[in-house]
Amino acid sequence: MSEEAFNKSTFHFTKNLFKECIKHFKSNDFYAYSPLSIQSCITMLYMGAEGETADSIAEALHYNENFNKIEVASLIKILMENGEEDESIEYANGLLVDSNLKISDFYQKLMKTYFHSNIDKMDGKNNENTVKNVNQWIQGRTHGKIKDIISKMDLVNEEKKERKKFILLDAIYFKGRWAYEFNKTLTKPAKFWYEKDNFVTVDMMEVTNHFNYCRFNDQKLSVLELNYIESELSLLIILPDDSQQLETLDELADQLSMFDIVTMMYLKTVQVFLPKFSLEFTLDLKTALANMGMSRLFEVGYDLKGVFDFKENPENVFIDSVYHKTIISVDEEGAKAKDEKEELGDVEIVFRVDKPFLFCLKHKWEHNIIISGFVRKL
Repeated sequence: MSEEAFNKSTFHFTKNLFKECIKHFKSNDFYAYSPLSIQSCITMLYMGAEGETADSIAEALHYNENFNKIEVASLIKILMENGEEDESIEYANGLLVDSNLKISDFYQKLMKTYFHSNIDKMDGKNNENTVKNVNQWIQGRTHGKIKDIISKMDLVNEEKKERKKFILLDAIYFKGRWAYEFNKTLTKPAKFWYEKDNFVTVDMMEVTNHFNYCRFNDQKLSVLELNYIESELSLLIILPDDSQQLETLDELADQLSMFDIVTMMYLKTVQVFLPKFSLEFTLDLKTALANMGMSRLFEVGYDLKGVFDFKENPENVFIDSVYHKTIISVDEEGAKAKDEKEELGDVEIVFRVDKPFLFCLKHKWEHNIIISGFVRKL
């Protein structure tokens, strides 16, 4: 399997996940998620899936029949380790299973080798101990950046009034330093219009420099790219002209690809006004993933015999939840600004983020999306 083929599969999965998240969460004040981290998490299951279950996961992840599982895991490992080399990113993912379920030694070895993943057993008598152990592991894996991912309520199936038996856990944290910092003395209170006639007051940062920018008149939106220092990552801010476009954001993925956006961008002298924000968002991806073709994972009758140390799948066990947590922080911090006013010339574009916007944290060269999100109201 070529790296190009794998990147294509990642692109299609990211696109479909974007459309599902827009559908489910566009009425929220904000949301954030990591397509790459979620892809890694679901690929963990793919490694232990067989039969129609493996086929349905492969189809949803756009892994074609020529994809070898170990090759896929190796490429996922490279992507995740490249991200971990950037000190601004922390990842963690794992499985939480009922204490009566025995995970095969071979599968545990796969998880540690390719995914640096943890497999934890639920305390059958004490939910508090389970929550404490899992959250301590998350803290350790992310060097204290993510404090928790589950609570006692997350271990109970409210509909069936019984304990959950099989949970996937996935988390990511990001806080980078800009290539061109925002001068803190320029940060001022400003209006952020979350609706046409309604606003909240935010801390609005300001910087003027050369940035990649493009305007898409047909889609009625503008895009700005902000680079991070000593990093392969950049942040795209996608700014629709008005809030009425929010109802059709799910169509954007069919109209513009990341390749379309980055190839259309060009350097301009831009005066940027961007609100400070720190988002923490946890979601259960079960419904979104089922809608993307992976419903068999959440039903009795799935085939994950490669995960368990049994000849047959355990009875009445299916994946109860897929908890994904994203934390992203955006503030002024960056490289010390230089006095470049004379070199910059006149401001060509004023990019004022004072209304709902999309953002994508991406790899600058390969354009894989690390974190994607949307802000309606801060």
